[in-house]
Amino acid sequence: MMDAPCRSGARYEEKDVEYFIQQLKRLVAFIEQKAGRPISNTKLEEVMTFSDQASLYWGEVSTSRKTIPSPLASNDVFSLMFPMVTLAGKEEAVTFFKIVSEEIKRREAAKARDPENKPIKERYRFIWDLFPPWHDMKLWKIFDDAGVVFVIDFYADAFSGRLTKSDPYLSLADKYLFNQSLQRGIVAKRDLVEKVAREYHLDGAVFMSNRACRYFSLGQLDLADYVRNELGLPVLFFEGDHMDPNHYTRGSVERLVYPFLEMLKE
Repeated sequence: MMDAPCRSGARYEEKDVEYFIQQLKRLVAFIEQKAGRPISNTKLEEVMTFSDQASLYWGEVSTSRKTIPSPLASNDVFSLMFPMVTLAGKEEAVTFFKIVSEEIKRREAAKARDPENKPIKERYRFIWDLFPPWHDMKLWKIFDDAGVVFVIDFYADAFSGRLTKSDPYLSLADKYLFNQSLQRGIVAKRDLVEKVAREYHLDGAVFMSNRACRYFSLGQLDLADYVRNELGLPVLFFEGDHMDPNHYTRGSVERLVYPFLEMLKE
């Protein structure tokens, strides 16, 4: 088990970074013991280079959603993110996201058309916070039909981050401690939402309070109030579970979603 320092307000200090590096080295020692052989620094550099290159292309995919209309439909990013989760240090991930980035540029040139060459209908640009309900990805069709396109989220981007420092441990600490998508308190996240609201030209927000990962749902009610009252954007808030369908009822979600979409039309 790895431990990481948690700061809800101020930025991480040097001692926090050093503590995280010690945790990484402790993890390496554990793996070396179980594997019965030492780590290869050459192989580590190769893996981190592939991971950094994949993150570079993944970043291009994410920032492309600033384009109006977005070249990606709502659930595209959640479908495309898996190589960043499972193959980040492999050459296959680099190849995959390079192809995706090239496809995005093609769509931008064609003014946001999907693979069937149909225009993506975009009437409203929204932020989705945080996890998608993996067992009910058909939920996106309701938003798609209403022209709601989710152009920014904080979950998929949490798997990005560059690895550019010469010290591999310092580079990993930098990636995981200073990732802006990860939770570091309501004030920091509020400032981030205000920033992306401008950059991505947002028209509203949807919050799914997630029972399966409560830590990342902390502060969502306060954040929703801020988006509604201070930024003046409409907000939909509902509870669910991104993994367990027993804690998620499509009917109860729809009873909130459809009136909200009707309100948008008005």
